[in-house]
Amino acid sequence: MRGVTAQITFHPPCRRRRDLDNALASIKAGLDAIAAVIGVDDSKWGLTLAWGAPVKFGRVHVEFAAAEAILPILGAINGDK
Repeated sequence: MRGVTAQITFHPPCRRRRDLDNALASIKAGLDAIAAVIGVDDSKWGLTLAWGAPVKFGRVHVEFAAAEAILPILGAINGDK
């Protein structure tokens, strides 16, 4: 697996104000464990972070997708025939 994008949604246990960067720091050990299991270096991950609706006891939802490759295009596109 080359590149991975992780979509992480934090569902807090209540509506109290929180920092997204602290939420990410709080799950570092969990993300490291996931990286070890799937065999992908987590320094190569792209991350998308979001807040979800509060749920009882809180929850973190993590979805992974293969990162899309960006391929260079050589040449030019010319509309003239």
